Amino acid sequence: VGDEKLKILMKGNSYRLSMTWLNSDGHTVPYSWYCWQATVNGKPTSPTYQSYHSTRLPGNEIVHGAGWMAENGDGLLTTHVHMHDPVDGYGGGNVAGGLEATLHVYKCEVAICSPDDEGWSDLDASRVILDDEDLRVRIRIEPAIDTFEHCRLVMGSNVTVTTSGTCPGGADIPFAASDFSSHGAYSEIRLARTRQQLMALGLLPEQDEDGVDEMAWIDVPETEGQNLDDSEAFSTLGHDFRGKATKKDLPDFDVLPPASVRSESFFKAAGCEVVEVEFAGTTSAKRQIMNQSDVFYFSGHGSHDANQLQGRLTPAMAQGRWNRDLDVAIIAGCSVLDINDYNNNYSGTSHTLSPGKAWERTGPGILLGYAYVAPGDTGGASTRIINQWRTTRAASGDVNAWMDANAANHAWNACAIVKGQKYVYFKKVFFNKFKKLKEIPREAW
Repeated sequence: VGDEKLKILMKGNSYRLSMTWLNSDGHTVPYSWYCWQATVNGKPTSPTYQSYHSTRLPGNEIVHGAGWMAENGDGLLTTHVHMHDPVDGYGGGNVAGGLEATLHVYKCEVAICSPDDEGWSDLDASRVILDDEDLRVRIRIEPAIDTFEHCRLVMGSNVTVTTSGTCPGGADIPFAASDFSSHGAYSEIRLARTRQQLMALGLLPEQDEDGVDEMAWIDVPETEGQNLDDSEAFSTLGHDFRGKATKKDLPDFDVLPPASVRSESFFKAAGCEVVEVEFAGTTSAKRQIMNQSDVFYFSGHGSHDANQLQGRLTPAMAQGRWNRDLDVAIIAGCSVLDINDYNNNYSGTSHTLSPGKAWERTGPGILLGYAYVAPGDTGGASTRIINQWRTTRAASGDVNAWMDANAANHAWNACAIVKGQKYVYFKKVFFNKFKKLKEIPREAW
C-alpha cells in the first residue's frame, strides 16, 4: 500500500500486464479485500468492473494515450474497484488475479523520401526536391497498429510540415486511410503532396515570383587558389538567403544560412528552403525543397568547348528550371557565356561554338559572366568585382555595374547577356591596346 515504482518502457515494445494478489493488509476478518486500480498515465478514467461483483462493465476495451495503446479486453486497466471475499454470495473475490492487458508503446520514424524512387528510400541530404516533384513522407510505426482509426487515436491525425523561409511555424497535413497500411511487425504511413498542394497550404509561395528579394550561391574551392571570399562577399547583397552550396562532406541545415553540398539538383533549383516533417513527437531529418532565388551566383571553373561548369553542370540542366523566379545569374567562371568569339580568343572549331547561346535559353533575364578567362580568387579580383557590382547595381543597373566592376579590375573578358535583347562585351581595338564596350543586338547573333 502506498508503494510506487517507476518502470521505464522502451518505444517499439509491447508489454504484458497482469496483477498478483499479495495480501489483504491484515483485513482478513470477516473477509479479505481484493480492491484494485490499474491505470496508464491516468487512463482509463472509469471502472471496468462493477464493485463487489465479478461483472465486466462495457467500455475501455481499448485504452490509449499519446504514443501508446493498451488492449484491455479483460478489463484489468480500471479506476478503483471494490472487491472482497464473497459473503452470502456478495463481494466478487479476487477478480483481478486472472486478468491481462497488453500495452503497446509505439516507436515512430519519420523520413522525407526520394521523389523518384519507387521504393520510397530516404532522400539524400544533398538532393533538392524540385518544383515538378512531390514531397514524399514515410512514417514507420512499431509495433503495428491494427487499424487506421486506432492509428489516428494514438498517433494523431496530422503530419506537420515546416519550411524555413515561407512557413517556419508549420502547417498540418491530414493523412487518409489510403495512406495507412500494416505489415505484420510495423505499420506505415506514406504521404505525397504536390507542389501546388504545398502552395495551397502556405508552405511555399503561391507564385514563383513571390515579391521577396532572394539570393543563393554555389562555390566549390577544389583546386589550389580557389576560396569562398567572392561568394561570402555576394552574401552581403542583403536579400533573403535561399541556401548556399559548397564542397562539404555533410550539409549543415542548422546554421543560418543553411550550408548544402554542391549537387545537380541545387544547381537546377538555384535556391531552396529547408523542409522538416514532424509526426507524433518525432521529427524527420532536415532536407531541401526548391524556392528559386532572384539572384544566383556560381563561382568555379568553366569549360568553353564542353560548355559546362565545375561539377559537370550544363545549361541543359538549368533549362526549364531557371525561368521560375530567377532574374540575374552570375557565372563567375571562364568562357561559358561567349557568343561568336568576337575577340577571336579561340581557333578552329572552338571559334564557332558560342556556348552563351545555350545559357541564354535557360531563363533568367540577365546573365553575367565571362567570354574568355575569368579572374581567379587569388589576389582578390573576383571579390573586389562582386563587391563593386553589389554596391553600384541599384544606381547603374546589373549589366552596367558588372561591366564597370570588371573594367576597374582590368578583367576585360567580362560579358553580359540580356535575354532576347543584346550581348555586351569589351571589344579589343588597336592591337588589344584599348578596350571598348560593345553591344550586339540579339537579332545580329
